[in-house]
Amino acid sequence: MAVVPAAGVGAAHGGHDHRTMMAPVRRDVQRRRLGLLAAGIAVVIVAEVIGGILTGSLALLADAAHASTDFFSIILALYAMHIARRMAGPAHSFGFMRAEILAAFVNALLLGALGFFIVVEAVERFLSPRDVDGLLVSYFGLGIMVVEIVGALLLHRVQGESLNIRSAFLHLIGDLVATAGVVVSGVAIHFTGATWLDPAVSIGIAGILGYWAYRLVKESSHILMEGVPEEIDLEALRSRLRSLRGVQEVHDLHVWTLTSGVYSMSVHVVADHCDPSHDLVSDVREAVESGYGLTHVTVQLEDPHHHCGEEHD
Repeated sequence: MAVVPAAGVGAAHGGHDHRTMMAPVRRDVQRRRLGLLAAGIAVVIVAEVIGGILTGSLALLADAAHASTDFFSIILALYAMHIARRMAGPAHSFGFMRAEILAAFVNALLLGALGFFIVVEAVERFLSPRDVDGLLVSYFGLGIMVVEIVGALLLHRVQGESLNIRSAFLHLIGDLVATAGVVVSGVAIHFTGATWLDPAVSIGIAGILGYWAYRLVKESSHILMEGVPEEIDLEALRSRLRSLRGVQEVHDLHVWTLTSGVYSMSVHVVADHCDPSHDLVSDVREAVESGYGLTHVTVQLEDPHHHCGEEHD
């Protein structure tokens, strides 16, 4: 998944160039939309639990469980966004920006565990079938889909700005698909009496949970392990730096993600000479900012025989 950097404002100080990649106003929009979505999902959970009990439908209860992970994921996302605003300190020099990524990782683990338990219950329902009121299941499902569609529209425009927002959006899309399956199975059960469709749909919901869990674990763990952002070709970046005037060689090139849309780079550049009139650090900064969106950059200049001194940009 490509995480799109958000526009922000920059300030240069102390030899470093720090850019606020996510403008505060965008965070406020995200928080408001997540808060509204959390309220809507809470209503969905209550409705599905009541519907599952009244109709005897495991599929509705499974969908309620899925929705509960969405609810808690949004609460975690809001909390992570709150603590991510804390300023950097002696113990956390980068601040708490990684909190959002950690929350997404925890959400993924919860999804996977929930999917497993739903499969276990569905197998039991296959072995010991229970009566299901298919028509009532469909009515509950249709009402819930309306809430989920509104929630998806709320998050659609901002879901590319943060892994946590995307996590919540993907959860919601999974919920929407699962609820559609519940509605279809309810209609089919009403007309055919095939109650086995209820646990079958439940297993399908569990499969959706497992798929999103895998995706989110992969994406969040890649960031937590400081992997190179997927949209950045490290070798192409290395070649670009080598092509700059005054650059003889490039080594110890590292690029990683601090949080969604915020990237860092460090590099050692062997210069042809230590000419103070040639601001090679600025050339490197301009090259990586304009071509790769890297705005937190540390450059160490070296010559072939000795260090020219360390400079940070």
